[in-house]
Amino acid sequence: MLRHHFTAWTFAVVTGVAIIVASCSESATSPISTEFTVTDSGYSSFDTIRLRNRLRGYAASSISDSELRALKFVREEEKLVHDLYVDFSARYNKLIFMNIAQSELTHANAVLQLLQRYQIADPSQGIGPGVFADTMLQQLYTRLQTIGTSDLVSALLVSAEAEEMDLRDLSYWSARVDNQDILMVFSNLAKGSRNHLRAFVRNLAQVGIRYSPRVLDQATYDAIISTPVERGG
Repeated sequence: MLRHHFTAWTFAVVTGVAIIVASCSESATSPISTEFTVTDSGYSSFDTIRLRNRLRGYAASSISDSELRALKFVREEEKLVHDLYVDFSARYNKLIFMNIAQSELTHANAVLQLLQRYQIADPSQGIGPGVFADTMLQQLYTRLQTIGTSDLVSALLVSAEAEEMDLRDLSYWSARVDNQDILMVFSNLAKGSRNHLRAFVRNLAQVGIRYSPRVLDQATYDAIISTPVERGG
């Protein structure tokens, strides 16, 4: 998630139950039975019904101001990367953008379930693609989208940067969260971002570009890239 088109997104915001599995991914989904599954290529998906059932297993808790702010920010951040990748998918003939956009839609819906669980208004409701209530996220989207529209390599580079930002922000907010249901979802979101970062770096390598971290420190980045795809469960 980043710091601190389309009809599918609008439909998901209204229903809150869209289940989009990366069926067009390069390989079959991992057979692990869980609310969070990962393909061999690293594309992840939350199963809405299984996630809802798991969340019911957590005791009801009050929510702090930091947790409220975390959920609202992360919800919009997931929309940001989704909208960004949808835009790039329409511009470039590169399957990775649509695959990861589909993953990000299920990630955004996972956070939406938490907002609904705690009866928090959804900051993304009724807002179209590329538009955000948080002014900093709005500026960030505009910057990344503008750079990424110049060519395919630029789009892959800013996408990798976006996943680094996701990881930085998830780490920041997770340190300010106590409720275990929120931490469970955030942990899976971070796993998804690490896998997506690996995928973008791999695609950059295929076009002869060696990616260097722009947000994470070198040691953290190296530890992510040197390890294989992380599975669900």
